[in-house]
Amino acid sequence: MLQVEILFIVGRLYLNRQVIVLMSGLGVPNEAFIALQDNMLEQLADMLMREESAVDAIAQVKSYIS
Repeated sequence: MLQVEILFIVGRLYLNRQVIVLMSGLGVPNEAFIALQDNMLEQLADMLMREESAVDAIAQVKSYIS
């Protein structure tokens, strides 16, 4: 008997140009990617303006690493 175990680590996913082109070709509307980008830019601006947001973002990154 062959047993296969897969370790899956949950983390943040990133969309690169190739994945966006592929998903767009499969029918995902471009507006969905624009909305994701706008959301990320708002979060980045918030981190620059509010110390609490920056600290929360650092804590999230640390939780992904450990």
